[in-house]
Amino acid sequence: MRAVWVGTRHPHSRSYQQTVADMPDIEVIALCEPGGASSGQTTGLLEGLPFYERVSDVLALPGWDVAFVFLPNNEAPGSVLELVRAGKSVFCDKPGGSSATEWEPIVSEASRQGVHCAMGYTWRLNPVAREIRALIEGGELGRLLTLQARLLTSDVVARGPQHFLFDPRVSGGGILNWLGCHWIDLCRYLTGDEFRDVSALAGCIGEAQVEVEDALMLNAQLAGGAYFALQTGYVLPSGNDTFWGIQGTKGWVHWHPGEGTYRIVRRRLGGLNTEERKVESHKLPGYGADGREALEAWLRAVQSETSPVCTAEDIYRALRVMDAAYQSARTRQVITL
Repeated sequence: MRAVWVGTRHPHSRSYQQTVADMPDIEVIALCEPGGASSGQTTGLLEGLPFYERVSDVLALPGWDVAFVFLPNNEAPGSVLELVRAGKSVFCDKPGGSSATEWEPIVSEASRQGVHCAMGYTWRLNPVAREIRALIEGGELGRLLTLQARLLTSDVVARGPQHFLFDPRVSGGGILNWLGCHWIDLCRYLTGDEFRDVSALAGCIGEAQVEVEDALMLNAQLAGGAYFALQTGYVLPSGNDTFWGIQGTKGWVHWHPGEGTYRIVRRRLGGLNTEERKVESHKLPGYGADGREALEAWLRAVQSETSPVCTAEDIYRALRVMDAAYQSARTRQVITL
C-alpha cells in the first residue's frame, strides 16, 4: 500500500511515523506540509522524501492509495476533505477538527466516494475496553444505570502554555477537545449508545492562564437512559489519573485505564461476587499495539470494503458531543442532541 504523509505538526505525528515504519506493507512516497516547512517532528520514515506544500500537489502524483493526515485542528478538516473528494482514504489523529460542522461534508463525501476515514481513537482497541464492551453487550451488567470517567493529566505549565493546543484559534478548545474526546468516543463504543442531553462547566482554573479550558466537567444522559459523568483537567504536576466506573442492574465494573486489570462485581443470590481480571497486552514501537491495530483495521477496510474500527461518522458524533458541551458551558443550559 503506497501512501502520502500530510502534516508533521500534530503532536502524535512522530509516534505514528514510528508505528508505520514498523509496518512493511506501507510505503510512504511523499511528505506534504501545507503552508511551508515541517516542524521537525519527523523520523527516518519521512527523511529524503519529495516535499510538497499543497495537498493538490500530492494529489497530482501517480500511483498511491491512502493518506495520513497529522495537522492542527484548524487545518485538518480542509485537507481531509480535499483528499476524500479525490477518492483517497484517510487516517488522521483525534480530534480531527474544532467542530462537528467541519466534519459533516467529510462524512457525506466519504460515503459518496466509497472511501474510509479513520481516526486514532485507539482506546477502542484496548483489550480491557473490548472485554468490558463484550460484558455490556452480553447483558452481564444488566441494564446500564450510570457511568463515570476521569481523565486528569499534567498541567498547562508542564506542557508549555505557548503550545498551539492552548490557542483557541488553532485548536478550538482545550482539555475536552484534546483528551476528553477519547472518553466521549469510548463511552459510545462501550455502551453502543448515543448521547442525548449534555451539560458542562468549563474554565481556566490553573496557574497558567490560557484562552481555552484547562478543566471541564460534563454530565450527560444517553439515549438508552443511563447517566454519564466525565471529569477532565490539566491539573497534575505530572503523570495521569484515569478511571472508568460502570454500574448496571446486575453488576458493575471498575477500571483504571493503562492497567491491564479491572474488577467486575456481580449481584448473586445471597450476595455479591467480585472478580479481578487481567488482560495481557503487547508493547510495540511508536503509538503502541492499539495504534498499530487501528491502522491495520483501516487498511483492511480500504482493501476489502469492511468497516474500520472508527469511522468518519464516529468522528463526527464525538465532535457533536463536544460542541454541545462547549455550548452548555457558555450558556449554562442543557443541550439536547
